[in-house]
Amino acid sequence: MRRLTAAAVAIWVLTGAALADETPDPAAQRAAAEDSMLGLLTMKAGAEASEADHGFTRALQALQQNLMKTEMSGDAGGDFVRMMLLHEQSAIDIIDVLLAEHDLPPELRKMAEDMRRQRARDIRDLQDWLDRHHG
Repeated sequence: MRRLTAAAVAIWVLTGAALADETPDPAAQRAAAEDSMLGLLTMKAGAEASEADHGFTRALQALQQNLMKTEMSGDAGGDFVRMMLLHEQSAIDIIDVLLAEHDLPPELRKMAEDMRRQRARDIRDLQDWLDRHHG
């Protein structure tokens, strides 16, 4: 419960910061939101965020924004499936950031590719269930 509350506060803070930002440039707003989200992550002392770190952050932001748009229906099964669809897509987005790296150890690349295939299967299964039960 404590993690959920901390996550809710973080989302509320980021949402408020985005609404308070009067910068009309959408690219500047996205960059500011990314910086805010990246600021919530802990970096190893002396380390700087890599391009992959920025990509991971964008993937997490997309998940956050999609979750905030998700309307709960009161149906536990349907709500679970809709949230898991977002979760699995976010996992694919994070994996894709990693797979874009050129110098991955082959074992890690294979694990990531296997994980991506499994997440895609999970998405198909979840979507099929949702279509059958909430068509």
